[in-house]
Amino acid sequence: MSLSHLAHHMQQLALFTLPKVAGERYGEGKGGDKTSVGAQASKQDEEKTDESSVGLASSSSSQDLMGSISDTQNEIPDTTNETWGHLKPAGDPEYEESRLESDIGAADVNKAPYLMLSLTAEKLELQIIKDLKNRLGPEHPDTMASMSSLASTYWDQDRRVEAEELQVQVMEGSKRILGEEHPDTLRAIERLASMYWSQVRRTEAEELQVHVLERRRKTLDEDHPDTLEAMANLALMLGSRGHLNEAGELVLRVLEGRKTALGEDHPDTLAAMAILASTYRSQRHMREAEGLQEQVVEERERALDAGHPDILEAIEDLALTFGEQGRWAEAEELQVRVLEGRGLVLGEDHLDTLEAMANLASTLRNLGQLKEAERLVLQVLKGIKKVLGEGHPDTLRAMANLASTYQIQGRLSEAEALQVQVVAGREKVLGEDHPETLTATASLASIYWDQNRQMEAEEVRVRVMDTRKQTLGGDHPDTLSTMADLASMYRMQGLWTRAEEYGKQVMDGRERTLGNDHPDTLTAIGDLAATFGGQERWAEAGELQVLVLEGRKKTLGKGHPDTLAAMANLASTYRKQGRMKEAEEIEVQEVNEKEGIPITKNLYGQEVMVGEKSSTYLEELEDHGSKEDV
Repeated sequence: MSLSHLAHHMQQLALFTLPKVAGERYGEGKGGDKTSVGAQASKQDEEKTDESSVGLASSSSSQDLMGSISDTQNEIPDTTNETWGHLKPAGDPEYEESRLESDIGAADVNKAPYLMLSLTAEKLELQIIKDLKNRLGPEHPDTMASMSSLASTYWDQDRRVEAEELQVQVMEGSKRILGEEHPDTLRAIERLASMYWSQVRRTEAEELQVHVLERRRKTLDEDHPDTLEAMANLALMLGSRGHLNEAGELVLRVLEGRKTALGEDHPDTLAAMAILASTYRSQRHMREAEGLQEQVVEERERALDAGHPDILEAIEDLALTFGEQGRWAEAEELQVRVLEGRGLVLGEDHLDTLEAMANLASTLRNLGQLKEAERLVLQVLKGIKKVLGEGHPDTLRAMANLASTYQIQGRLSEAEALQVQVVAGREKVLGEDHPETLTATASLASIYWDQNRQMEAEEVRVRVMDTRKQTLGGDHPDTLSTMADLASMYRMQGLWTRAEEYGKQVMDGRERTLGNDHPDTLTAIGDLAATFGGQERWAEAGELQVLVLEGRKKTLGKGHPDTLAAMANLASTYRKQGRMKEAEEIEVQEVNEKEGIPITKNLYGQEVMVGEKSSTYLEELEDHGSKEDV
């Protein structure tokens, strides 16, 4: 299994989002600094994740910034009311107004209304800044608020350098005028950390976030909302890097603090509960995750009107947990409800509705309903292009989902053509070394493999692995996932030495970061056992398979399909060794445990037990990269 949505809903943890707080004035505190649970709960997996498994990264256009785990709309990093000093030439109102006239005139509102709105917002902000500077001065709070709003708009337009420059001015000016420990200074530092994080400057981001948490602990109460928010943001960072135990401890502390300060049914408490559930899901503690998510759904249904976005968001998270367990029919039922609810309230072309549609398409694909999945993915892609334009990251994500669907259908030429566009688009917008670009590149390698272009597949995967080692670290889940893909590829080619080398690195790395009994660790142990078995090193294979079986019994239970698969593998190895009596004993246990488990079919038409991912299915997921990112 993989890191679920801990990093893209902490999730993916891919990246995080800070909110844009409407109406907040400089020096008046945070009042309402909140983001959507759904965007934080977890959206980033290893190569075995599915871009469509979480649909869009966020309903906002800047889905890739760090944020707190509160409970309102997911937006862009807020520099509102915080920028000190004069604007750089690129932000000068006189210069920018003349540039904007031509940009707005060239924008095609039918193709990308979002771009048109963004350019119009920028023009308005520049006019306001010019007026406020003349009337109030360059360092008046109202002037600073408007300048900060402009920085957020720049970020929204992928003008990252200009946005970061403004945010650095905010931070340095706050330090100089307010002091190192002033709440607004710490907020400015935290938002700069979010920008660094989204640019994969992970070390700088974590250092700043740790600094913020330490200062807030020093100056505020341990249960102060700002202290808890800093804990939550650091937890999201740690979770996205695979440090799930540390992340879980921090989120649990946040939850306890919010229960004490706000009560068990407060929206922010429920938001923290949703994040903790996502952490449990990433750790494969499915019962705990499911229990918390059901509680969140129940509390929100009790407190909010039917069809409220927060209710639908909680239902969607529960559906994702069902999907992680292979309970696709139950996931489908919930996702249909979410799609219908969002379509009714928001409209078919709203980004949240399209997100729900993408999630349902992923589930249908896993149920083998490929034609219906394809129809939905095409509808998602058309809708996102209409709203966001051709080159937007969410458009590229939808395109990757369609490529994955084509790949599963065996339409490899069409899949390759789309995936090449995704890689090129992400390289242009995000850069060659960005995690999402590397994810897309890894998926392209899987298409090459399916096309029997083995040398190209190996070359691309090695490049992805090396880049991930440099940017994320050797023990990051994404790095280990690429190693696992290479080990699997070498095993299928009979290149045993290489397969064993990478297999051992994956096993050791996951043991260090996840623990011996984590499902991903047990998968790595089982893969190494398969490598030994391929060389007829049955004794070594059997020793590892015993570890897998005992670990799955402990974490999943004796009757879980994955546990039963481990029994079958060990029994087969014992037979190879001539240990017939032991093999028969295990087989009898397997048959007894299988009784009463319902049978379904996977997307390849194979009969499997509910919750089971057959070996062929797992290999296909790895090779296709069909669950690659959030």
